[in-house]
Amino acid sequence: MLAADLINQEFFAESITPQQLDLLLADGWRHFGTHFFRYNFGVHEFEIRAVIPLRIRLADFRFSKSQRRVIRKNADLKLEILPVHITPEKELLFDRHKLRFKFGIPDSIYDFISVDPPCETFEINASLNDRVIAASFLDIGADSVSSVYAMFEPAEASRSAGTGQKSKGIGLRGEARSPLPRRGLHLRSDGAEGALHRGRAWY
Repeated sequence: MLAADLINQEFFAESITPQQLDLLLADGWRHFGTHFFRYNFGVHEFEIRAVIPLRIRLADFRFSKSQRRVIRKNADLKLEILPVHITPEKELLFDRHKLRFKFGIPDSIYDFISVDPPCETFEINASLNDRVIAASFLDIGADSVSSVYAMFEPAEASRSAGTGQKSKGIGLRGEARSPLPRRGLHLRSDGAEGALHRGRAWY
């Protein structure tokens, strides 16, 4: 990659419209709170990798066999879609979830989600016996949706609840006829390929 090809930009905004969010997502921008940024290279596990924004065109999307299996496996969970609201319960869930990571461990859920988001932001909560075991946070544009962060209870990892929530989010946005959800990031290295979802796993 030549220096002239490198992208590393940022700006801050207290508020943006759904239409502005669509344009930003289409141009490779993301945000955590009021901090908007885009870059096409990054360091992951001590390697410099190319960063490629990933998107899914909902009109062409079909659930895979494994995704349908995960959805059936989590049929006993109660799903709620609400405007974003960080509770002490979700803060503790985040603290347990982040222990899964060896690199780039965040300090707080507020590294990703602000108290007063600059755009319309919703959460999908999955609960078992009135206990939230997974939560995903989504920005909503006029014609697109972007996953900001996703977390789950490590003790319930066998459920693949994160995948189930992502699939549910894609399905719901498809029903709303939004054509392009923002799925996450792909990190490409010379020797191998890895996916890093900045939700860390929109997916």
